Amino acid sequence: AIINSQYTYKNNDLNELELYVGEMNQEGQRNGFGKSFSKNRKRIGTWRKNEFTGWGREVRRGGEVYEGKIAYGQLTGKGTHKHKKDLYIWDFSRFIKQGKGELYTKYYHYKGQFKNDKASGKGRIVFKEGEEYYGDWEDNKANGFGKYKSKEVIYEGKWKDDKQDGIGTETPKKFIQMNIARSE
Repeated sequence: AIINSQYTYKNNDLNELELYVGEMNQEGQRNGFGKSFSKNRKRIGTWRKNEFTGWGREVRRGGEVYEGKIAYGQLTGKGTHKHKKDLYIWDFSRFIKQGKGELYTKYYHYKGQFKNDKASGKGRIVFKEGEEYYGDWEDNKANGFGKYKSKEVIYEGKWKDDKQDGIGTETPKKFIQMNIARSE
């Protein structure tokens, strides 16, 4: 590997010039540890035969930061995605949230399964105000069986498109507290 080489090339994906500083192989390809800079993004990490692959970090112009395992220029596998005040930790497939993960926003924390960038499968969401839901998700909405808790009520039952649907049990929290006090 040739250390600390500089190479400017036209990135066809971005249709812009990109500067690369780092290790290169004898064929003049980016190979080893390096950094690339363009108008829309900065990348730091490992390269193999001109492909950003291995471990890496990408910072995009809008402030998004991706960090983790990279395969052929895409965040794939374990990693993090930070954007403004949101943080996503866990599995990716080509920069898309996929599999188990956690999402932190200023309004809520979700931990569970994702499919195609959306909460889908089993998951738990806890809102800043203390409300929470645990159960089935589909396309970022409570769908299927789940349990919702707020300061006033607990509902356990079926959900469709974030709404109670069909058979379920709703219990006021005052009633639960009264029964606990009587049984002591």
